[in-house]
Amino acid sequence: NDTHITSCNPDPIKITLRKFYENIVGRANSTQKSTNNVLSECLTQLPDASLENLNIHREVAKNPIKSVIFSDPCLFNMFSMRT
Repeated sequence: NDTHITSCNPDPIKITLRKFYENIVGRANSTQKSTNNVLSECLTQLPDASLENLNIHREVAKNPIKSVIFSDPCLFNMFSMRT
């Protein structure tokens, strides 16, 4: 069915961060390196804009507010991707 409509607009930063999370999981499962080494290697590959966005996401995750409603379904999906 070709009539599927999505409300998500492609955002290059969100796509980069999603790939970043996938990269961390993939490397963590396929290497014997320490967690710090895996994170450092993955973080060095992020562009500055994505790194800034990642820090914002980290702060939101640390300090969740129950009354926050995610107006962007793509952002909500990023937080629910954790494995």
